[in-house]
Amino acid sequence: MIVLVLCKPEIRRNKRQFDEFIRAQIDVKLFDLSYKCEGFAKAIDQHSEEFKNFKRVMDKRNNAIHGNCDPEREKLESVYFEGKRPLLAEPGDHIGKLLETLERQHEPATVIKDYEDIHAFLAYVLSCLKPGQSEPVSAVLESRYPGYDVNGKITGYLFPDHVVIGHGSGTKYDDELSVSWKP
Repeated sequence: MIVLVLCKPEIRRNKRQFDEFIRAQIDVKLFDLSYKCEGFAKAIDQHSEEFKNFKRVMDKRNNAIHGNCDPEREKLESVYFEGKRPLLAEPGDHIGKLLETLERQHEPATVIKDYEDIHAFLAYVLSCLKPGQSEPVSAVLESRYPGYDVNGKITGYLFPDHVVIGHGSGTKYDDELSVSWKP
């Protein structure tokens, strides 16, 4: 979202540069923000606690998506075969054991901490902006209806959070009209 809101016009106009920027690995893209986006007072510090925590959460996510698993850490059961029976070393409810293992890997406290770390990183990135530059980004992030104007190449929001409806006096709505339905 920050790239869409703050990307420098010369980068956005150059299709090759813009596509390369968008498709870059997340850490490369983050370090390029201060060079390729307007409004940054300082670059993202890769040694900051906020970045380290963000990177840990992203690495965990990427490992899960790409199947980079650690069979010793994520061990469900020992399996034996060809003369070393039984196939499952411990009897019992193996589906239940699977669910218990998944619960251990995705403890609520860990999920909440990951969420807080991502939120803290976003606040950190916004703090790297010059004064007054975080408001447009925050407005889009907080909007219920973010949007992008393809012709103007501008990111913003489509509708306000409130809706005003007006109608002429005496206008009847569908449920107020007398209608005879025929089969």
